[in-house]
This record gives sequence, C-alpha cells and structure tokens, in this order.
Amino acid sequence: MKKVEEMSVRDVLLTDVFREKMQEVIDGEIASQRKAMADANARHMRLGRSAIDALRDKGVLEAELMVDLFGSVLDGSLSGFSYRERWYIGVIGRVAYQRTIKKLQACSG
Repeated sequence: MKKVEEMSVRDVLLTDVFREKMQEVIDGEIASQRKAMADANARHMRLGRSAIDALRDKGVLEAELMVDLFGSVLDGSLSGFSYRERWYIGVIGRVAYQRTIKKLQACSG
C-alpha cells in the first residue's frame, strides 16, 4: 500500500477504509435526522424535507453508491440530482474523506 502522502484522491476513494467511513457518516446523518424528527414531533412541529430524504427516496444511501456519487461530484459529472443533493453528497463525502485520511495516517505512522 502507498504511503498516505503518495495517495491520490482516487486511491483514497478506492480503499475499504473510505467505504467504512462513508457508511459511518451516512449512519450518523440518518440518526441525526431521526433525532430532529423526534424533537419536532414532541414539539408538535413539522420538519421540511431534507436532502437526506431525497437521497433516501432515490435509494442511494448506501456506502458503495455514495462513493461513486462522491467521485462524480468531484469531477463534475453527476447529473440527475438537484444542486442541494449534489452539495449534500459532497459534504458527506468530504467528511468521510477527512476521517479516512486521519485513520490511514494513524495506521501508517
């Protein structure tokens, strides 16, 4: 395996660690949304639809699919998604990427 400093973005996206971190971020976002919904229901409020709802409706909230979508966001080739959905995929991917780099650095050093 290459040293972290020598890895390209593509190399990082192809690692098992990145898929693992992507799933962790997705799970965390889903849990946060469920908590927000529960809080809103307790206060008799209604939440608007979020980007995560739209992505769930499209059936893409799986690590494997989100890795591919994030790669497409990075190279600007993702179509069929709204600006908000593309932005959200980018945010989730960047968080997973940062966590992956930290883990890879910790394992190699």
